[in-house]
Amino acid sequence: MKYKTSLMDLKNEIDSIKKSHPGLRDDSAFVFWFLSAYLIEDKYDAAKSHLTGKQGGRGGEKNIDAIYIDEKNKQCNIIQGKFHVSDGVKEKRNDVLSFADLSLKPWESQSVLDAFYSKLDPIAAEKFSELVDLVKNKKYRLNLYYVTTGTCSQTIIDEAEFKVGQAQGLASISVQTQKGILRTLRDYLDDITPHIQPLKLKIVSEGVIQHEGSIHRFDPKTKIESWVVSACGSDIAAMYHKEGRKLFAKNIRGYLGETGINDSISNTIKKEPDNFWYYNNGMTIVCDLARKEQQGGEDFVIIEGAQIINGQQTTIELNRNQKDSRNTNILVRDYHSSKGRIRYRL
Repeated sequence: MKYKTSLMDLKNEIDSIKKSHPGLRDDSAFVFWFLSAYLIEDKYDAAKSHLTGKQGGRGGEKNIDAIYIDEKNKQCNIIQGKFHVSDGVKEKRNDVLSFADLSLKPWESQSVLDAFYSKLDPIAAEKFSELVDLVKNKKYRLNLYYVTTGTCSQTIIDEAEFKVGQAQGLASISVQTQKGILRTLRDYLDDITPHIQPLKLKIVSEGVIQHEGSIHRFDPKTKIESWVVSACGSDIAAMYHKEGRKLFAKNIRGYLGETGINDSISNTIKKEPDNFWYYNNGMTIVCDLARKEQQGGEDFVIIEGAQIINGQQTTIELNRNQKDSRNTNILVRDYHSSKGRIRYRL
């Protein structure tokens, strides 16, 4: 497992992509790598989504390097990439905000859209037109990714998020800077691809059982931040259903199959769901970042870069019994550190 990565490691990956695709420049190869590492499992689909350096196009458009339409999850993704070889390059406010403006385009008048399309090369215009139809008429979610090996101030990021928040449909923007890109590279080199998207875990607070919410602990010496919450078993099953075995890439233990222990876990889910919280030891997650948010009056823990290092058997059994897992609660312990992903021993 490679715990530390550098821009030089990323440059090596970019150079390798350029050898396979001679027409790509650094920025374009960087976008191709991000598509493969973060969003798309199939490199053929990544190549189809890439807009720059394609025959028949004029090189895309300065704010649109790739458009990936994810029909399975009903999402449209727009990517802009900035590959800086030098450290400390700061992204310009106008560049980030003009990219954020794309989130408002699907709801513009046709005349405004036609004027916008006239500035794009034919390939990009056709792809964006398809995106507009899906986002506006079929209610696909629109995700914007501004990815850079430079830095970006929180003030600019907040402005971009506020602008995207004005969209008339479901839309979001993710500004990923060098620190986050190198975390993705680390997982990429560990064969965790595509990247595990941020997972939203609801903190159980309803029903006849009284919950005090969550336990939050921060150790200023080790910089380790911890969350301990109760979650619904079906939410854990949904995490696994969405991400699969990538969730266990850092877990040295594999799934044991139909053993007596796993049969007992399954029987408890089916026959004694109310006792599952007491019988089960719970699960442990290490991640890149975890934070608590309130949405619609409910509390959630948002987990980025999740890896389940204890609880693989439980997770898979909950997924195998999805219908019954809705009636179970489970204890979840989540850890992350500002110094980097926690090293652990089991």
